[in-house]
Amino acid sequence: MSINSYLKKLGATAAFVGALAGSYSAYAEDFGQTATVSVLQAISVTEGTKLNFGVVQKPSTGSQTAIVGLSDDASGTINFADNTVASGDYTITGDATNLITIDATDLADVTGLTLTEFTANYNTAAYTLGDPGAAAPDTGKALIVGATLNVASTVANGTLTPGFNLTVTYD
Repeated sequence: MSINSYLKKLGATAAFVGALAGSYSAYAEDFGQTATVSVLQAISVTEGTKLNFGVVQKPSTGSQTAIVGLSDDASGTINFADNTVASGDYTITGDATNLITIDATDLADVTGLTLTEFTANYNTAAYTLGDPGAAAPDTGKALIVGATLNVASTVANGTLTPGFNLTVTYD
């Protein structure tokens, strides 16, 4: 076989392989896709005034209640030694358009004390904790919190700090 003949066959083979390669490209395709994400401003809760049950007299038996209302008022079955109670005062900031849910739960971290029946006023209106649909916090909305403190006769004497979780989430 002559060199010219060989080069023609080689050229024909290369053309055939190129044609095959070109025909396979129809079976594969890169197709750009996109994903979606909504980014919300982080929620922030700042405490202004601590929820304070003042000074109470320990029950001699059983348990009694100390209630702090939303207007810094004290009531319940316990004897208050003074009237230095205060409702909790917080500022919530976050996204300007997304509604939130606010909830409060006792941490049960002090033996003989239990926080229950949390009440709230959010954005100047009564709010039932745990209900969705509270106004978007934007640059800051006020939250006032009251609660009932159950005081057992087994509680230790002293200045105690029962904890609770204040949970704020986007709906």
